[in-house]
Amino acid sequence: MQRVSCFVLFFVPLAILVLLSHPSTAQAQSANHLPPKWRLEKDKNGIQVFSRITEESRFKQIKVLCEIDGTLSQLYAFLSDISSYTAVVYKTKEAYLLKQVSDRELFYYTETSLPWPVKNRDLLIHMTFFPDPGNKQLIIKAENAQGFVPVKPDKVRIPYWRSVWTVVKKSPSRLRIEYVFTVDPGGDLPVWLINLTAAMGPYASFINLEENLKLPRYQGPTYSFLNF
Repeated sequence: MQRVSCFVLFFVPLAILVLLSHPSTAQAQSANHLPPKWRLEKDKNGIQVFSRITEESRFKQIKVLCEIDGTLSQLYAFLSDISSYTAVVYKTKEAYLLKQVSDRELFYYTETSLPWPVKNRDLLIHMTFFPDPGNKQLIIKAENAQGFVPVKPDKVRIPYWRSVWTVVKKSPSRLRIEYVFTVDPGGDLPVWLINLTAAMGPYASFINLEENLKLPRYQGPTYSFLNF
């Protein structure tokens, strides 16, 4: 595999286990009107994973920066192929499309496996694609949705999820990706479990992503709204 040569994906959607924040640090930054600082958690194979404290959640926000081989059409083809997430996104047990509103908007369901006795987490996601031809980039936004699938007693429904991809076309076959997400996984999770996987999930997902973009089913499709 040709590793990514990174700057600073994904993923998720779904590496939901993130480090608990330290409120005193966040409060101090807010009092000084300083933007939260990113802390480098992992830097390997061209993939950088950062975390920081924000006022949005009691959990840390995660950012991934990297460059990968691939095209915007290949990335879109993968991201809209929801059932493939189980092979790419860290600890995803199940994923399927709920509603295809248009080429640029969809809803999907995903379940993340957690070790016993912690209950698995599930989530309904609303994903929207925003092409930006002037800057040769694609913005992808995702947030938790309601309805479609009833809450299941043997799982915890994630109450808060926000993620933004900024994908820049560096060359005809090279992409620069910045992926930022914030999540509250809900329920009670042990601190040691959250700390253990803060950088592991996003890193593993992006390693898998580049390899999966090479699969034959993602080579042919092209999309007019990404023709720039």
